[in-house]
Amino acid sequence: MREHKRELMTYEQWKAIYKKHIRKLINCLYCLVTIAIFIGVPFGMFFHWLIIGY
Repeated sequence: MREHKRELMTYEQWKAIYKKHIRKLINCLYCLVTIAIFIGVPFGMFFHWLIIGY
């Protein structure tokens, strides 16, 4: 059988890789929240007006 060796990363290498992943995740969350605010609030106000009437 062939042995698979996993390369061990130093802390600095690990930090650089995961910093990129966390930055990408934060950017995605920022976009989702922005879209939810700019689209969700007006639609929410409209549906509230339809249901409640004022």
